[in-house]
Amino acid sequence: MAGGGLVSIRLLPREGPPAQDRVEHPHIVQLRDVFQSDRWLCLVMDAGLANLADYMTEGGPNRPLDETTARFYFQQLIYAVDYCHRTGYLVTDIKLENVLLFPNPHCRDTRPTLKLAEFGSAVNVLYQRMARSDLTSPDYVAPEVFGRGGHEPAKSDVWSCGVVLYVMVRARLPFTRRSYSDTSLLSQHDLRRAIHRMHDSEFDVGEGLSADCADLVRQCLAPSPANRISIGGIMQHKWFQERLPEGAEKLNDEILERRARLSMKHGVQGGWSEEAWDV
Repeated sequence: MAGGGLVSIRLLPREGPPAQDRVEHPHIVQLRDVFQSDRWLCLVMDAGLANLADYMTEGGPNRPLDETTARFYFQQLIYAVDYCHRTGYLVTDIKLENVLLFPNPHCRDTRPTLKLAEFGSAVNVLYQRMARSDLTSPDYVAPEVFGRGGHEPAKSDVWSCGVVLYVMVRARLPFTRRSYSDTSLLSQHDLRRAIHRMHDSEFDVGEGLSADCADLVRQCLAPSPANRISIGGIMQHKWFQERLPEGAEKLNDEILERRARLSMKHGVQGGWSEEAWDV
């Protein structure tokens, strides 16, 4: 590609344009090009250094991140998901493998920057109000999605974010109780047991977490969508607010304002520097 840099190519069945073609955000992987064949829609996207699962494994397969580092990445993830929701899209497949890390040469902080990827299953809420996951990642799927009725898909994204947070601070999955690096197919028996645990809130936050972090995990993983915290609620939570970079709360507002002003053009320019997440 012109300008150099590594890219990845994702192949999707030709069922229409990807959700990601509407996105321009510092914490969402950028779609650089789209082309198609007779069978496939091909998305050309920036390639990261690693995904979050790989990043965690570098410190040892059973070692969690410290709360400061987990919060650093969770803040960026939530702002990415909030932006998607506010532009009319639900992500529906949030998991460690779909959270990519990129170098940030503008930051004094040596930690890479988070960018949300994988929009092959994203849903435009303008056309489909009640989404259902394809259940390819049951470890991250909210309990109501397994039911036959509809559900609140925005709250399902919150659940998935809560699982990501839990894994970052506990280094294992909360309900299947297996390693986050274990991507093998669950048996029907194990899946049913995990679903029962979800409905009964049977997970262990363990020792060593701050009370505020444990509280946020519990609110994200509330089995009833009605009782589950919202994305807006997460952004106002005490644990999330700690060490939030100056100006971060205006991130999505500023991008959306520029998007509105430039609605007749392609893309959104300026407005936010990854350097701001230098904590």
